Amino acid sequence: AGRLWGELHEALTRRDLAAWEALLDEGARLAALRPDAAARTRLSDRLRAVAPLWADAILDRPGDAAACGDPARAAAAWRWRQAQTWLDDLHADGDLALLGRQLGDASEQARRLVLDTARRAARLGLATRLGDQERRALTGWVQALDRLGKGTGKYAPHWRAQARAHMRAAMGAVPVWIMPTYRVMESFDPGSDDLFDVVIVDESSQCDILSLGVLSLGRRAVVVGDDAQTSPEAVGIDRARVGALIDAHLPDVAQRSLLDVEASLYDTAARVFPRTVVLKEHFRCLPDIIGFSNRFYDHQILPLREDPELAIGAALRPVRVADGARTQTRFGDANPAEAQAIVDQVVACCADGAYEGMTMGVVTLLGAGQPRLIEHALVERLGEREFSRRALRVGDPYQFQGDERDVVFVSVVADDNRSAATRRRDLQRVNVAASRARNQMWVFHTVDPATLRDDDVRRQLVEYAYAGAIPQAEGRLADRCESEFERAVLREILARGYRVRPQHPVGRYRIDLVVEGSPGHPAPGHPAPGHPAPGAAGTDPAGGRARGPRLAVECDGDRFHGPDQWEADLRRQRILERLGWTFLRIRGSEFYRHPTRTLDGLWRRLDELGIRPDVGG
Repeated sequence: AGRLWGELHEALTRRDLAAWEALLDEGARLAALRPDAAARTRLSDRLRAVAPLWADAILDRPGDAAACGDPARAAAAWRWRQAQTWLDDLHADGDLALLGRQLGDASEQARRLVLDTARRAARLGLATRLGDQERRALTGWVQALDRLGKGTGKYAPHWRAQARAHMRAAMGAVPVWIMPTYRVMESFDPGSDDLFDVVIVDESSQCDILSLGVLSLGRRAVVVGDDAQTSPEAVGIDRARVGALIDAHLPDVAQRSLLDVEASLYDTAARVFPRTVVLKEHFRCLPDIIGFSNRFYDHQILPLREDPELAIGAALRPVRVADGARTQTRFGDANPAEAQAIVDQVVACCADGAYEGMTMGVVTLLGAGQPRLIEHALVERLGEREFSRRALRVGDPYQFQGDERDVVFVSVVADDNRSAATRRRDLQRVNVAASRARNQMWVFHTVDPATLRDDDVRRQLVEYAYAGAIPQAEGRLADRCESEFERAVLREILARGYRVRPQHPVGRYRIDLVVEGSPGHPAPGHPAPGHPAPGAAGTDPAGGRARGPRLAVECDGDRFHGPDQWEADLRRQRILERLGWTFLRIRGSEFYRHPTRTLDGLWRRLDELGIRPDVGG
């Protein structure tokens, strides 16, 4: 406008009528543009406040779509930039892989600190409490127990009383006492000794009602057991006599009829204490093995062993001994043909190099003669040295309670359906037998399972073994992925020549992608096989063959792994990290925006763990 006024003054001075009229027309045109100019200024100010670079580009280079963007797509470009800004802010909290590594280091440091604190506290307590008087009392207690022996001699009551007397002075000197329940009852007197802060009873389902007194020794009690496993048996005991004693001496005790010789300490504690904590994580057996027992726990067990790719074959191996029959032998009631088949198979496994270093056990489900017959034959065939080297144990479920072996051979023994295994005690015995094997369970049976009742637990075990022995086919790698995001990451990893397992099972859990290295090549600074650090090369803890280092890659697609799922994902990750897994998480929003930069972190982590591409194809 300032320029226009100058030109009008000049036209007036020259008396140039044509120029004067042209300038007036230009002034009218500019006046008409004033609302548009005001709107432009207002809009540019608003845009500059939130997107200054874009506003300057539009004002400085009008009409240049390469610099300003296509006006027709401005709304879509604006929404895209909003999403970009949101993602930048989200990812600005830190590198997910780095945060995960820091979390793992902090968790490991906390675990070590707890162990070190407990160790130091115990030593400090022992040093401050153990004076000369307490040391003499401890020595006297040990010597009194030596004199007591089996507790059946003429002077046994005297030495038992002496041991208790010495314990009163020695009790507080030791921070933690660990002993079987019978020794506890002999050594401590709840009426005169100080109470422990906590009493912990393990395998309480095997403790009978006479063990109830141990709970009176502590201010608090933790009773650990499993009511689905073997409990005390009243073999040869007059139950009527026991009932009469209960009525005579416990007339005012509620539910006194349940305090008989078949009641376990766990059963009693479950009635008395209001809260039961269920431990669901299972680390011993392969999932195919513990899967049978899961039915006794409402399918709440969470198996966390992964398939170690053993050369011994399937985890479940059923064997039918068609010519077997129960008969009386010099060892008692037994099934000689079934016993012989088991002995032959145990000997064959011991001679098979795939079973090198594995322990073995034989569990029989019926009679006392079968385990004695099998044990006698195994010692003769293998010799005592091999029998001991394999930690071979032969017995019934009650004798195997709390024990385990790498390979277990179960002998059903029965040859017909003359009796049914449907009682609670039968379920407990079969449950113990079916959950002792870490790597492989053989089930030898003579009886045709179809002739047994549907609810006979032996039939259920045999049929489960046959069903689990059928191999399942694996599809193509890409077909096993659960999302297109996983398939995209899989293609990138395979293109580099790495070995990958999509949807790798670890118990009930699955890992999106597992990248494997070759055995025998641990990462620099990591331990050698046999002492594996997380992610490093090592040996399966249950007797598996050596494996290479591995990295668990989790593909966190924003659609399925949003904030609501993150906490559950991290809980699951911590559980698997306790099993030695090393994790790296990839967010879909990062991968699709910056694939090269995102995967650079993966390649670096693989290199750190000593995981190299499989150049041999």
